[in-house]
Order: sequence, then structure tokens, then C-alpha cells
Amino acid sequence: MYRNDVKELLAQSLQRLLEKKTLEKINVQEITRDCQVSRSTFYRQFLDKYDLMNYCYQVKVDKFLKELEYNNCQNILTYIFYFLKEDKNFFENAIRTKGENSFLNFLYDYSFDFYKKEFLTRSKKDKLSNKETACIAFNCAGAVRLVEGWIKCRMKQSPEEAVLKTRYRLIPLIW
Repeated sequence: MYRNDVKELLAQSLQRLLEKKTLEKINVQEITRDCQVSRSTFYRQFLDKYDLMNYCYQVKVDKFLKELEYNNCQNILTYIFYFLKEDKNFFENAIRTKGENSFLNFLYDYSFDFYKKEFLTRSKKDKLSNKETACIAFNCAGAVRLVEGWIKCRMKQSPEEAVLKTRYRLIPLIW
């Protein structure tokens, strides 16, 4: 079996388990038993279940962004809400994980890197100023809190309603 196939098997197993319970209640033994691979195979691929979880986030978000066509920040936020709603149980359990390996920290870091790259590309700059860095950080933190609140409310509003109610314009200086 190829390395990426094993990683994908482990990721699928974790995702199945997260449909039923939070990451804190899942252990490596359950993951390996679910996909029928050994613990040593697991540890050749990942440091721990949090490393696997970050891999799952990365794969999901990379796939989402690859398929995404966007022309403004409001559209991006709407698409993000739809993306999260497609995998509702996974993300409802994912936001319950706290600490440095949490989904919310991942989302913040990923968003910050994404918007930094977008801003630098569109502005034809090599480096952000302190003010630009603070602006992107502030907007990413706000967007993450919006996402968290929407998920905690069980995604009752449509993605469009959630975005419109906030009157949120994510980093307008990029677009």
C-alpha cells in the first residue's frame, strides 16, 4: 500500500469516528481498528491523532479551495459556510477540540496564510507592513469566530443569511 493510500485510509477512519463522537473521545487504537491497519503503520504516518486531524483539515480545505472560484470576500465566506455544512457532524465535533491542534486554530492559521498570500500577490508587495498584518489577523480572527458561532448554533441559518446578518466584509483592502 502506498503512503498516501494509508494516510487516506486513516483520515477516512477518523472522519467516520468523528461522525459519532469528539476527537477527545477517540484514540489511536479505535482509528487503526476501524481501518484495519497496525498502530505502527499509524505512527509511521502521523505523530498522534491530532497530527492526523490536522491532515484531515488540510486535505478538506485544500480540496475546497481548489474547487473554489471567488471574486470577493463575501462569496468566500458564503462558500466556506456551505463547505462546513456539507460535513456538519465532522465540523460540529471538530470545533469541540481545544488547544493548539484545534480546528479553529487551524482555520485561523490557514486563513491568515491564504489572505496574506492573496494580499501580497494583488498588491505586488514582498512583505506585509505591521498595519497590514494586524488587519489580516483581526479579520481572520473575526471570521473564525463567525464560523464557530454558526457551527455552535447547529448551522440553523442558511450560509447566505449567516453572511448577510454579519454585514461582514473580510479584508476589503485585498479586493
